[in-house]
Amino acid sequence: MKQYTVDHWITLEYPKVFEYQEEETYVSFYSTDENAMGTLQLSIYESDSEELTPYEAAEQEINLLVEEFGIELTGALEVRRNSTKEALLAVDGKEEDIFLRIYA
Repeated sequence: MKQYTVDHWITLEYPKVFEYQEEETYVSFYSTDENAMGTLQLSIYESDSEELTPYEAAEQEINLLVEEFGIELTGALEVRRNSTKEALLAVDGKEEDIFLRIYA
């Protein structure tokens, strides 16, 4: 396994056959295997909103992403984790012919 660290805040482990590419607002992980399919794109940051609960902030991020990229939602919003300190939401969608799973 390899490791990728974001500002000493979070460390991700990923398979040795994967590489990554950093962009301005996200990082993409992809397999170097010949017949590999798919990419994992992550945008990791700490919310500076003190007015929203973690759930509301995550829901807002998903809605902004869906609106900005014209993503067609193909499933209901799933609550994976919800507490006063953190929230994890997920939803399935489609952009053109690409199927997506969005987490916030």
